[in-house]
Amino acid sequence: MFNLIDRFRLSKVSLLVLMAAALFIINISGDHVFNKVNNLKLVLVLGCLIPISLFVLSSIKIINVRVLSLLTLPILAVLPGALLSNLQFSYGMGFEIASQSLCVLWAFMLFLILNERSNTDYWQVIWIFIPTIYFVCIVSFLEKLGLSPLINIPLNPFEAWSLHSPWQYDGIKGRVESTFGNINYFASFLIQLLPVSSALFLITQYQQVTKDNNRLLIQTYAGISVLFIITALFLTQTRSAIFAALISMGLFLILLRKIGIIPRRILLKLGALSVVLLIWLGLLLLPSESERFSLLIKKETWWPRTIPWQAAWSSFLAAPFFGHGIGASYELFFEYVDPDSRLFAGNRSYNHVHNELLQILQEGGLFGIATYLIFWGIPLGLGIKYITNSQQKDAAKILMAGLVCGLLAYHIHGLFSVAPRMISTRIIAYSLLVIMICILLKQYAQACVLKQAANNFFTRATYIAVSLTIVLIVSYLAPFLYGQHQYAHALTNQDRYIELIQLADEYDDVYILDAAAKEAFDRRDANQLLDITRKADRVFANYRQMPVYQAYALFWLGDIDEAYRVISTYQQKDRYNSLATSLSLAIAVEKKSQKGLVEGLQRSIEYQACINKLIGCEVLNINPVLGNFALPFQIIDKGGKWNVLIDKSLLAMFLELKTQLALGQLSDEGAFTSILGLLVGGEFFKPESKTGLPLGSLDYERLSEYLTHRNKDLLSVEQKLVLSNQLEETVNLEVFLRTRSLLLGVAKTILQGLETN
Repeated sequence: MFNLIDRFRLSKVSLLVLMAAALFIINISGDHVFNKVNNLKLVLVLGCLIPISLFVLSSIKIINVRVLSLLTLPILAVLPGALLSNLQFSYGMGFEIASQSLCVLWAFMLFLILNERSNTDYWQVIWIFIPTIYFVCIVSFLEKLGLSPLINIPLNPFEAWSLHSPWQYDGIKGRVESTFGNINYFASFLIQLLPVSSALFLITQYQQVTKDNNRLLIQTYAGISVLFIITALFLTQTRSAIFAALISMGLFLILLRKIGIIPRRILLKLGALSVVLLIWLGLLLLPSESERFSLLIKKETWWPRTIPWQAAWSSFLAAPFFGHGIGASYELFFEYVDPDSRLFAGNRSYNHVHNELLQILQEGGLFGIATYLIFWGIPLGLGIKYITNSQQKDAAKILMAGLVCGLLAYHIHGLFSVAPRMISTRIIAYSLLVIMICILLKQYAQACVLKQAANNFFTRATYIAVSLTIVLIVSYLAPFLYGQHQYAHALTNQDRYIELIQLADEYDDVYILDAAAKEAFDRRDANQLLDITRKADRVFANYRQMPVYQAYALFWLGDIDEAYRVISTYQQKDRYNSLATSLSLAIAVEKKSQKGLVEGLQRSIEYQACINKLIGCEVLNINPVLGNFALPFQIIDKGGKWNVLIDKSLLAMFLELKTQLALGQLSDEGAFTSILGLLVGGEFFKPESKTGLPLGSLDYERLSEYLTHRNKDLLSVEQKLVLSNQLEETVNLEVFLRTRSLLLGVAKTILQGLETN
């Protein structure tokens, strides 16, 4: 077998060309659903790694097993937590290990190629990134113009439902994501390679590295890549990535000053030019999206990020030394998320923490974070030390500065984004890391011997280890990815329900189970829904709304007490889920429970009051009072506190409406109107006069006309403005519309509960 391998030997230049081609292939296509794009990237990386490993291992002369061991440290550091927690939160373990292992193998292959080169020409390896930079940036420019070349060509077997004409014109777009399936992933790719591409341009500019007749052409190629990256980065509108790029490029300029490439006066000019360029690009590219940046000063903007951060911190405190294990973050979010979080962020489906340090803490504990900081911190520290060493050549120091700053941008962005976890961005970071390691090992080669000659033992041992790893990855990913392929195509079929049910029986994938559960819920197939949700409970407890679906299935099957137990348990983790609130109201009506009715109404009112900004979400001082009152329902605003008066007869009225709905004596629209009639009493929902004088008939006519056209969307924007301006002269229209939205929201929640039979 090893004699056969010898036939595949290639030169180092050929191997680098092979790596460049593989990187291009990995980023050739992407569609627009990030998790399915990530599946495609896994397939492409794995498909490219198999021939690359074969060619590289048959061609290298030096094997460095210690570097391979070093690259696996981040994976090994988060394994003890999984074992100590008895694999309690191990749903994502296999996927994370496979994804990270592919990055390790990619980086190790690149290291083996580079380790035999001299450190004076390491800058040349940066050219392997340039074709991909050109391609993905050009795709993003065309995407901005309304074209989606290659993005939707049917190359992705996991995105069958989104295929359409790739050259269909859709108009000018806002933010772009190129072939990465997610804007943040694309931005992370760009900010890592911005300092590196800049370093490549400077090396060709300040060093005599080529013949004079080719020098200008090479400088132009490198310079255009820098301009492409900067333009594409601003088109992404990714705030954290732009911030990371500014910090990293600022450090890059400082390091260049330290190297002596840029005099102080030129550095100041470059700084001023950069500020002017940023302002110009901001005025040119951001006018329609500028609100994204102004919103940063509002606390509401940060709520969707702080919620998973808080959940991660709580899970870390539960296992502070070794964490819960690799891949546990997804399940831990649903276990430790704040029950009131839905008030502050509608999305409770985070796959990751959106903060790499916190995710390492919760998965690996203090041991994991210490290993992680050592793994990245030592090379970065040695890299900066290398730059300040006057004995090193300028080209090598410029390249090292670009590598250090590219990785710095990667980690800064990782404090706010999930991008570092994705294979399309992690593979770039690991590539930059091994280039840095190669340069550093060349410097310290005489001080510490870290390499072994490629004898039969090391060659065969490494080949067997790599082959075994690839086989294990394939054995895990093949059934998973085949299931994802079937899942994607099942969503496009007319008989999707039948296919999804079959897939739910065959696979333990939580996305398939969730999709099948939604279909069964919509069809009120109680028996099938109960089977799916019980399986999901074994695979991934508390995933999204699965317990809610299970409670509905139990309710439809007549097991009211068990449905109440399941939904009550779920609401301890997600207090303001509207679907759960509707079911709790349905159970209260079914059991004729006044207490249950009051609790359900309180939850619905609190949620609607928060999202309609009528009361601060942090306080929600709402006091329900059950008794004998003149009106069935009324809200009394006492300034910062609401008293909600609920008449005891309201339960009987809801029970009567439910009976009429069940018998077909009342339509959904009629029931909704009746519910509104029961809730609308009192002064709270009436329009408030701005002038202090009672509203006249003309005011009510205008308001009625405005609401009629608003509901049916019959007015143009200009007509709407005219009517609203007329109303705002006499009516506090904004407050009225918010209270009206609360009324409609609560009524819809009640109606859904009454329709639950």
